[in-house]
Amino acid sequence: MATSPRKALSADEAARVRASMARLRSGPGPIVMHPESAKQLSAAGIPVPTHTTVDTKTYVDGLAKTCLEGAYERAGVLPNPPHGAQPEIVAMWQEARHCAIFKQYGAAVTLISILVEYVLKHAAYVKEMGGFKYNPLRWDAYEKMDFSNAVGQASKMRLLSKSQRKRLDAFRDQVRNPYAHFNVRKITKHSPKLKVRALDLRTQEVTETEVVAADTPMVQASAKAVLDAKLVPPAFAFAEEMITYLLAQIASA
Repeated sequence: MATSPRKALSADEAARVRASMARLRSGPGPIVMHPESAKQLSAAGIPVPTHTTVDTKTYVDGLAKTCLEGAYERAGVLPNPPHGAQPEIVAMWQEARHCAIFKQYGAAVTLISILVEYVLKHAAYVKEMGGFKYNPLRWDAYEKMDFSNAVGQASKMRLLSKSQRKRLDAFRDQVRNPYAHFNVRKITKHSPKLKVRALDLRTQEVTETEVVAADTPMVQASAKAVLDAKLVPPAFAFAEEMITYLLAQIASA
């Protein structure tokens, strides 16, 4: 992390900053900085850390190698689609599962939470129609429902108990909405303090400190990535339980 100076850097200060930046680059983790700090560094002729531009093959090969690390283990523990699920449910479940297998954890959590919402609508619709009868106008009304309304409609169709509705409301508030709307502060509010090395551009000193991710936008993305990975197993477990239950309720429709 780099803090912003109050004035332009002198030649000597810029040289010390370059040396400190070189040491930080050799350590673990990304270098992040305040936008004003980036402007100051650029004005002093100091290269600002950016995503390295490489040729497409090198980029994709590196990405594939990273994503494949542990992929077989993740594939072995992530649940398959619920038995008897309709094709569109299977397709979206597998898309979310593939994201998790290849380390796209935030996308996996987002997709699996959206799928829970879809199945709520699907089950309520089938129950209302008395079977799998496609009515485009009526289904359009279901597609316009948000998660909260979908829970309400499923309850109206007597598909949910009070405890299930309470759990779904909590899932909506804690997982579905924050991920669907990228409410990154809410997502990271329970992150433990992060230990970082901070470079003060005014003194050119590097110190170790702790920051609260939810209140430090520069490190929120790093904290979120760790939390995403931890959330995948419980999110899939909840989705599997709820979707399996809902599909069983309409199996004889």
